[in-house]
Amino acid sequence: MPSPMTADEQFQCMNLIEYLLDLFAAANKETFSRDEILIVLNRVSSDPDFFDPEVQLAHAEATAGIGDEG
Repeated sequence: MPSPMTADEQFQCMNLIEYLLDLFAAANKETFSRDEILIVLNRVSSDPDFFDPEVQLAHAEATAGIGDEG
């Protein structure tokens, strides 16, 4: 099944995954708790050096309410 993302989007996602791999590999821990992983992911997703604040806001607005029980 072909990806719903463009080649550029796929490339950008791969860059992000590589960045996350580097973060975890550089840590002086062998294992991470669920909470520690969620904290890292949250910090990366809100990092203005990685994502423009306008993109962060647009993403928050676009995904608001997703997963909420109706």
